[in-house]
Amino acid sequence: MNNKNIFILLVFFIFALQFLYAEPVEKPFMGPGPQPEDHKLGLGTEGVLNFSKELGLTDEQIAKLKEIREKSKKEVFNLRNEIKTSIWDIQDELKKSNADKNKINNLVDKISDNQKKLMKIRIEQFFEVKNILTEEQFKKLSNLIEERKNEFKKKFNKKFEKKQ
Repeated sequence: MNNKNIFILLVFFIFALQFLYAEPVEKPFMGPGPQPEDHKLGLGTEGVLNFSKELGLTDEQIAKLKEIREKSKKEVFNLRNEIKTSIWDIQDELKKSNADKNKINNLVDKISDNQKKLMKIRIEQFFEVKNILTEEQFKKLSNLIEERKNEFKKKFNKKFEKKQ
């Protein structure tokens, strides 16, 4: 592959990454809503807390879930910011007439490492959340998440069909 094709591929990759890390839009009077890092696997602490009434969570369970969320909040925030900063650094480097391919590759590796750390945090939280819930609550949560996922798919498909 020549340099032009590599450059085009990298620009496309960088452009696509921006959508993966877009911040959710806050709706007036409705609060910020669930944050992406809590829902990639569907069973993050924020998602469980949003279903607290449906699941019949006790005050003790709610307190434990909030503790889990707070425990990793700063680390997740810092990792997401490092990812965003690395993306911006790649974009800046690509704008240069003498872009340093090694620097870009190192930044891509840094992004990948931070994404891996985020995924491990999510997996750890999943098991912590699962240990807090009863078996019945966990099954009910899984069903609620599946319902939400199906609702989202229906909405997405309707929007997609309108565009065609």
